[in-house]
Amino acid sequence: MSATDLKDWPHLLKAFDEGVATGLHRGLQIYISQHGQPLLEAALGEAEPGLPLSSEHRMLWLSSGKPLLVLIFARLWERGLVRIDEPICHWIEEFGTHGKETITFRHVLTHTGGFRVLDLGWETKSWQDVIELICRTSLEANWVVGVTAGYHTISSWFILAEALSRATGLSVRDLFDQELRYPLGLPELSIGLSEEWYIENQSSVPPMYARIKGELQVLDWHQPPRAICISPGSNTRGRARDLGAVYEMILKEGEAADGSRYLQPTTIAALTARHRVGLFDLTLQHIVDFGLGFIINSKAYGPETVPYSYGLWTSPRTFGHGGSQSSIGFCDPESGIVVTWATNGMPGEGWHQRRNRALQHAIGLDLFERFPQLNTGASI
Repeated sequence: MSATDLKDWPHLLKAFDEGVATGLHRGLQIYISQHGQPLLEAALGEAEPGLPLSSEHRMLWLSSGKPLLVLIFARLWERGLVRIDEPICHWIEEFGTHGKETITFRHVLTHTGGFRVLDLGWETKSWQDVIELICRTSLEANWVVGVTAGYHTISSWFILAEALSRATGLSVRDLFDQELRYPLGLPELSIGLSEEWYIENQSSVPPMYARIKGELQVLDWHQPPRAICISPGSNTRGRARDLGAVYEMILKEGEAADGSRYLQPTTIAALTARHRVGLFDLTLQHIVDFGLGFIINSKAYGPETVPYSYGLWTSPRTFGHGGSQSSIGFCDPESGIVVTWATNGMPGEGWHQRRNRALQHAIGLDLFERFPQLNTGASI
C-alpha cells in the first residue's frame, strides 16, 4: 500500500476529524513506519484557514524534540568528552551554587535535578542572560537531588546544551548541525530557525493555535523572535518523517539510514533503559519512568491516566517523548513500529491528553486491522 493512502486508516481519520469538530486542532502531520519501512506519511486538515497542511511544513515539536539533544550528549559521552555522573559545574562553574553543586548529567537527563525554572523569557532574552538566570536559581526547597522527581520543561535543556557547547567549543547551533543534522542527513530539523532561512521559507512554517474560550486562536510562535530563537528543549522544528528517521536510527541500534554508525548499540541500550523507576513526578503529577532523556512506557501506572501515553497497544519497552499539548514521537522495539505526529492546536492539557489517547488508540486499531500479523506485544 502507498505510505500516503489514508483510506486504509479510517480510525485515525475519524479521531482527527473529531478533534477538528471539537476545536482541538486544524491540522495534523503524521509518520508511521515498521522496521524503517513507511506505512503512512500524511498531512491532514489545514495549516491555517483555507491553506492545506502538507507533509513538507516545518512543524513545531516542542518537547518532542528533547531527545535530539540527548543524542548529541550521547555522541560526546561515547568519545569521553563528558561523563554521565559528572557534575554540571565541571563545565559551567557558575551553575554550581545555591545547592546545585552535585547536579550531574544523569540528574538532568532523568529530571531529578531540582531547578524547574518555568518563566525564563527565552524568547526575548539573550542566550547568556538565560544561562545566568538559571545559574542564579536555587535548588528547590525540600528537593533531594537524584531522588525527588519533577519534569524540567525548559531550564535543564538550556544548561545541558550550554555544557555540551563548552565541552566542544562549538556554538549550540553548530553543535546541533555537526552532531545531529549532518551525520543523520536531516537538514530539515532545527532548534530555532536561522533568520536567513526564515526570510526565504517562512511560508513553510505553519502557525500554532491555542484553544481559548472554546475557540482556536493563532499564536505568534511562527514569527520572530520566537521562531528563530534557540530553545533546545522546546523550539525544535521539522517534518514528521524527519523525527521518524531519528527513531528509526535508534531502532537500528545506532545505525543511520546511509549505513554509517551514529551511536553504538550499547549507548542506545543505555539511553532507552529505565533509569528512573516508580517515582511520582511533581510536574506531570503522575508516576512516570524515564530513561536518559526518554520517557519509557509508563502505562503500568495507569493506562488511562498516564500523560503523553503511547497507547495501550504498545509494549512496555516503548520509549519516546511528547510535546506540550501538541505532539509525540515514539518507538516500540518489540514491533518495530515508529510513530511521530504533530498537530497545530494546543487545546489545554486535559483536552490534549484525551486527544492523545484517542489518536494512539486509533493508530493501534488501524495497525491491527491492516496488518494483523504485527507482533505489537500487547492487545488494544
